[in-house]
Formats: sequence, C-alpha cells, structure tokens
Amino acid sequence: MPMDLGNNDAISLKTERSIASVVYTIADVQEITAVPGQPVELELASDTSALLIVTAGDGEYRMADTAHPLQSGTVATFATSFSASFQYTLPCPTIMQLHCRPQSELRAILISYEVLHTLKQASARHGRLYSSRNIEATSAPTAMEVVEADESIIALARELAILKDHNGLGGPLAANRLLYELLFQVRERLRLHKQQLESKLTPIDQTIAYINEHYNRKITREQLAHLSGLSIKSFTALFKQSTGSSFSEYVNAVRIRKAQEQLLLTGSKLSDIAQKVGYKDEFYLSRKFKQTVGVAPSVYVKQPKTIASMDHAYTLDLLTLGMTPAVAIADSWIVKRFDGLLKAGSCHAIDWSWQRQARYQLLQSLAPDVIINAELKGEDLEAFSKIAPVLQIPWKGVGWRDHFRMVADVVEMTGQADDWLSRFDERMEGAKRQLDRNIGPKATIAIFNIRATRLAIYGSGYMGADLLYKSLGMNPPLMMRTAGIAGKEWIEVTPEQLRQIEADYMIVAVENTSEGWKSAREVMRHRDWKKLTSVRNKQTYFVDMAKWYGYGPAAIEAQLEELIGWLGEETGLKIQTNHAFFNMDSKSGDC
Repeated sequence: MPMDLGNNDAISLKTERSIASVVYTIADVQEITAVPGQPVELELASDTSALLIVTAGDGEYRMADTAHPLQSGTVATFATSFSASFQYTLPCPTIMQLHCRPQSELRAILISYEVLHTLKQASARHGRLYSSRNIEATSAPTAMEVVEADESIIALARELAILKDHNGLGGPLAANRLLYELLFQVRERLRLHKQQLESKLTPIDQTIAYINEHYNRKITREQLAHLSGLSIKSFTALFKQSTGSSFSEYVNAVRIRKAQEQLLLTGSKLSDIAQKVGYKDEFYLSRKFKQTVGVAPSVYVKQPKTIASMDHAYTLDLLTLGMTPAVAIADSWIVKRFDGLLKAGSCHAIDWSWQRQARYQLLQSLAPDVIINAELKGEDLEAFSKIAPVLQIPWKGVGWRDHFRMVADVVEMTGQADDWLSRFDERMEGAKRQLDRNIGPKATIAIFNIRATRLAIYGSGYMGADLLYKSLGMNPPLMMRTAGIAGKEWIEVTPEQLRQIEADYMIVAVENTSEGWKSAREVMRHRDWKKLTSVRNKQTYFVDMAKWYGYGPAAIEAQLEELIGWLGEETGLKIQTNHAFFNMDSKSGDC
C-alpha cells in the first residue's frame, strides 16, 4: 500500500467520495562539492521535492534574496505546495547556489524525489496516479527546515549515491526502499526539532545558549538582559540562581575551557587563541587562565592528564601508546587484548550499550582532565563540556595513521607513535613478501559484511579494507574495481548478487546479534553461496566484526595477525568457521 509520511513530507489530498494517498519515487541523486570561490548552482524544479544532506564542510545555500547557513551533519528539506485542482502547469524552476566557507570544501548529496498522489474513488477497485506536475503549483520550492542529520540519514544518502554511481545496483525497488527509509528518518528529525522549539527555553537558558555559541565576541550583561527581556537586576539574580556563577564568571569559564581545548588540540600561539576565545590579548588570557586553572597555559600543556576516551578509535590510539584512559569506550576484543593494561590503570571500560545519563554520571564521578571524542554536537557536547575540556578530533576523511598521530600529539607522545608506525611498516613489508609467496600477487580477496539489515562489500577504509587493499596492496574482487565503484567504502548487495563478489579468498564479518546471525544463515543457504570459488575451495574466513570494523593501530595490527595466521602458512589453507554460531542442520550444508 502507498505510505503516507505525514504533512512534513507530502500533501494528502482529500475530495468528496475520494481516498487520497501518496507514493514517493526517486527523481535524481547528485553528489556535490563546492570549493572556495566557485559556488555550485542547482536547479530545483517545481514538480519535485528534495533533500540536501551535508556530509562535510560548512557554508550556506542562497535562494532568491535569502541565505541560510549549512554545516556538516545537517539536512535541508525543500518542497512545493500544491493546490488540489488537477490542472497541468509547466514547471517553474528555482535556482539555488551552494557556497562554502573560505579554506574549506562543502560536500553534499542532493536527493530529488517526486510525489505521486493516488486518487481512488471509494466505490472503485483501482486508483489513478497523479504526478506533482499534473497539479497546479502554487509556489516554487522553498526550504522548509534545516535540522541535524544523524549518522543513519547520512548513511542512507550515501547508499543512494552509490546506487546511482553503478547504474542502480539492486534495481528501482532498492532505491525506493532507501528513499522511504530516508524520508521517515528525516520526518522524525523534523518532529523532534519541532518538539524542542515548542518546549521553549527559559530566558536564562536562552542567554546561556547565546554565551556558549558567541563566547568569542564581546558580550555584556546589559546585552543579555535585553535578550532575556529582563531588567539587569532580575537577570543578574536569576542567572546566578540558575548557573551558580555570576555572569562574568560564567563567560570567563566558557572562554577558558575553549582556550584549554585550543592549547591541547592546535598548539596555536597564545595570541591567536586569545582572539579566538574572546580575549583582547595573550596577557589578559594568561592572567585569567592562571586564575581559573591554577597554572599558566605553558605549564598546563605539559602537565600529565587523566583522559576519557568516548570513542573506541581513540581508545585504540591511547592503548597502543601504552596509556590507560580513566574511562574508555571499548569493544570486548579490546578489553581482552589489553586486559593487563586496563586493569593496571584502573580503567572503567564501557561500551555503547551504556545509556547517555549513565555515561555522564560516570564521567562526573571520575572528573577526567580531558575528554577525547570525534566531532559531535548537541546533547553530548553540552554535557561533556561541563565536565572537562572536550577535544573533538575529526574522523571524516582522516586515515587511522593521522588519527593516531593527532592523539599522540595531544598526550605528547609523538615520538612513540612514529616508532610504532615504523615498526609496523617493517612488519607490513614482511607480510607482503609472505603473502606474495604463498598466494601470489594476482589473488583476489573480498570483504563481505553481513548485518541484520544489509549485505555489503567493502572496498576501502573500515572492515579491514584499509589493511588489505591500501597497506598490503591486495586485489579486491572485480566488482569493486569497476568504474563508478572503485574507491567507494562499501556497496550494498542482495543475495541474488552473491556471484558478483567472486574472489579467490573471502573474509566474512557478521553482525554479532541474533538477527545478524539469522541473516548469515539465510545467505549461506542461498543457492549461489556454494558456487563461490572461495567457498568451494574452503578459503572463507569468518571474523569478529567489531575487531575488523576497528580503525585504529591496534585493530589494524590484530587484523594483520589474523590474516597472516590464515594465509601466511605454507602448509595450506583451511576454513575458519565456527558452525556452532550458525546452528545449522545437516540439510543446510556448510561452507
């Protein structure tokens, strides 16, 4: 049945003795890059709606005489209002320009989709489809909302872009399935955004939000009192009551926290940092810094610090350097591999199953000196910033070696990181020679990821792809080398496309949930599974998905150890499969 996603995404038409529903279909998917000084011009037709998902960079879109800011991790929705009179009207396109910030690229995915209205007479068995272009357009496309896009929205947009790149792998049903899921996710974000707006911040909350966003500007008590709609006397009293600090103490605390982050993460000159955080010069910053932190900025940078790692990638970096975080997001294989180091350092190892509030309470109780995380915004950043300086180390478009060096710089262990990388590169060269000897330079190897909701082949980055294809120079399956696919992190496949992942060897990473293993059993029962060369020759290797999804030095090292254990022995190869995981009966067969 057609799916009605509600008023945020479509118009539902109702006429006498008629039933109206809505169907959505993909019109186009475009990957866009805007560079400084070269804005990208886009045409939005009046007969389509669109989603613009920003995947990297900052900038703005300009439409008519207005400009709207955009940043990485946001989605802008565009739609046209339509009247219910079924008259043909020529499309009236609207021009939009994407501009990026200086010294930065803006990358986005524009997904255009058509809204098809089905009008079904109550007494009839069949309805009729009406395209938006058959409905009188009452306005050109306009931006309805710009809201935060979580990882699931960005991932769905990338999947749609990948489908287009290789001519719709999976067919139109696959594309429209992704579109429906994407529209649903965006609608949920719009709904949450509306709830947040309706909840309305108190006047003091509004001023706190203003300070946290504009700390680098001149801010006065009079200015914020005016913003809150309160007298200066009432504002002063309520601010103190709400925050426990005076207005000037709070502004200073925010600026010093930002200065701490800049000192540890950028190593910039104190004069530059002073300008960035809202102080007139480095001397005033230094004085305020010592009053707040207790030591001068130069001493603070060199002091030993307790660290909380709130991302498993940075946990791997720290543990590889021999440092034990006070708190660490860590998968089970990490806890097992670094058991001695974690126990010796009294680390509180937690995983993603911990609820937000439980994580916040643990951090508050331990009071680390620094919290390291990937780029974040919203609730986590606000909560973390109240506890300690937050070092937001980017991960998008940054390789694991650069991650490792960034973290090493923060903890002043750059030399140790370089030594580790040098030793690892020597080991890598030895592994290359060993693999060339045992399996030959022309052998192909596939990385097959089985999850509850999707099947995917990896070609770069995660799931061991960086190790296999970039570091060791091994050959991916032919499908990952074809035009439009080469260089993609992963592409989705269906069971009917199993033959397209033909390779001499195959690594299979299964999501370690009951639904993930159920999906794996279904794949292995498929008629084409046994026809794969790697399966017939017993050269298929099942791995711990968490370990192989890991993208840090210790994870890459662990992946290399397993790979050499399978393919580096001259005594022959055998399949590494634990059939107990699959719980198969004799009729199902095995690998």
